[in-house]
Amino acid sequence: AQPVTVGFHLMAYFQMFKRDIERFYDCLERTDYNPLGSCALAGTTIPIDRHLTTKLLGFKNVTENAMDSVSDRDYILEFMSSASICMMHISRLAEEFVYWNSQEFSYISIDDSFCTGSSIMPQKKNPDMAELLRGKTGRIYGNLMQMLTVMKGTPLAYNKDFQEDKEGLFDTSDTLKKSLLILAKMIEKTDFNLDNIQKHFKSGFMNATDIAEHFVKNNIPFREAHELVGKMVKYCELNNKDFDELSDEELGNIDKRLSISLLPDLTMEGCVSGRVSYGGTAPKEVLRQIKEGKKFLNI
Repeated sequence: AQPVTVGFHLMAYFQMFKRDIERFYDCLERTDYNPLGSCALAGTTIPIDRHLTTKLLGFKNVTENAMDSVSDRDYILEFMSSASICMMHISRLAEEFVYWNSQEFSYISIDDSFCTGSSIMPQKKNPDMAELLRGKTGRIYGNLMQMLTVMKGTPLAYNKDFQEDKEGLFDTSDTLKKSLLILAKMIEKTDFNLDNIQKHFKSGFMNATDIAEHFVKNNIPFREAHELVGKMVKYCELNNKDFDELSDEELGNIDKRLSISLLPDLTMEGCVSGRVSYGGTAPKEVLRQIKEGKKFLNI
């Protein structure tokens, strides 16, 4: 594990939802075609103007092949696929809320309006909305798989099987919209317990990678730096110490090249602020990501 900021962690989810938005817009590009006038499957002898109706109805363009027009359900499958990916992202964040909310972590406090008590244990506060969001994901996956299964054995052109597309499509759309609304409100009503989060920084040698990278910047090859830090970790575990508690003598006993002066800033703040590479967790880099995100959302 490595230390990161809450903002950095949540911006990772922003990138997921950003791709979801792009996928839905991309789906719309292929959906925005007018099938009117395709008739049963072969067009018509009546002198219609499909381009005129396309313009009047506000479609981007007209479908090219009448048989494909009446038998195509790709646009539904693509929407359901995009919805499934989006729900997977919702589920991942909901799962993190579930265990962050647990007594073992206590990283967050979710507002009572999104939780319920236990039927028997009075001390429990169950993150029901997060669990339900996680559960609804399987429902949307099921709608996608149902529609894929309906389509896989249907020859051209229209088949009565296709009437099965409506229920799953509408349910997917309704479930996704409600899930996104609930997730947004739950995030707004959630407080991060930073004191509890910082307590966990004291275990797990989270600054080990920073030491290895600092050694590299002092002309020690990464393979050797990795091995050196591994030896430091083992010594600390055997002696119940942390890196910043090691003396020069102890470091020298681990490896003659080691000394306190060779170590970087071992504070969690120093580790976080040092990761200034593009896309990193340094606060100024997270602020840049937020700025780019707002630009994408036009806010």
